[in-house]
Amino acid sequence: MYCPSCGVQNPDDAVFCSGCGKKLQPAGGAQQGGAVRQAQPGGLAAPNMLYYMLGAIAATILCCPPVGIAAIVFAALINSKATAGDLEGARKAAKTAMILSIVAAGLGLIGWLMFLMLGGMAWFASMTQSPYGM
Repeated sequence: MYCPSCGVQNPDDAVFCSGCGKKLQPAGGAQQGGAVRQAQPGGLAAPNMLYYMLGAIAATILCCPPVGIAAIVFAALINSKATAGDLEGARKAAKTAMILSIVAAGLGLIGWLMFLMLGGMAWFASMTQSPYGM
């Protein structure tokens, strides 16, 4: 069962959400005012697109643009899929956007470390040369 507040998947017999701690409604429906209210699939919370979009944009600008652009595309799909009622597709797009953002950040970090390492080696080589060319 998915939490209607945060969208985290919980075991079917869970009473409280493992993500946000809010009380979950039973899967078959809940008693409310003497009537049985059925759980609506559209009542599930969609992932927050803004959260994933900000990470994707930061990864694109600061780290690795090719992978970051793909993360932006998947982050943009979240709202359109959720609006169309495809919450599972929205969750998959959010997960893909997050993975691509992390990959872009990792590649960017590796690139910056290599840049600093090679720059340091070049600086060290220039400092160890004799000013007289010997």
